[in-house]
Amino acid sequence: MTFRKRRTQRGQTLVEAVFACFVTLSCALVFSATMPIANVSRGKGEKMAAATSLAYKQIETIKAQGYAALDGPSLVGDGLLNSTTVVNFQSEGLQTTSETGFESSAIDSAGVDSAGTILPGGRSFVQINQSDIDLRQVVVVVFWQEKGVWRSVRVGTLIANM
Repeated sequence: MTFRKRRTQRGQTLVEAVFACFVTLSCALVFSATMPIANVSRGKGEKMAAATSLAYKQIETIKAQGYAALDGPSLVGDGLLNSTTVVNFQSEGLQTTSETGFESSAIDSAGVDSAGTILPGGRSFVQINQSDIDLRQVVVVVFWQEKGVWRSVRVGTLIANM
């Protein structure tokens, strides 16, 4: 009996090559479709981080002034507020509930940046409330616009008269 050796062919068939191209193209399309979404999410995160950082800087700067200086005229004199005029957030179109605060959007010093310079449409406000005897609550609210929608970050602390 004679045995014939089978010929073994090396290489890929046309079907395998087309399938490999299809898989590669599909992966490239999925990757390119997710990039814009990732960039938008990164941008939102950067704005949120900048607003939070700004709010913390303002809180720390106000805390450094001490309990006795926690009023509009004193903070305006120290350059931490725009004016002693209280602004209603709802009338400014920033939110739907009626809250008020002193605007601090235009301050810009070495220690504290301003919301107007680091955020698109950025505005910041300081709210000072007497919580208890010798205890005041200070809240900094930072607003910015993202695709025509107002976003906000709120940071607060309590300052005691010691």
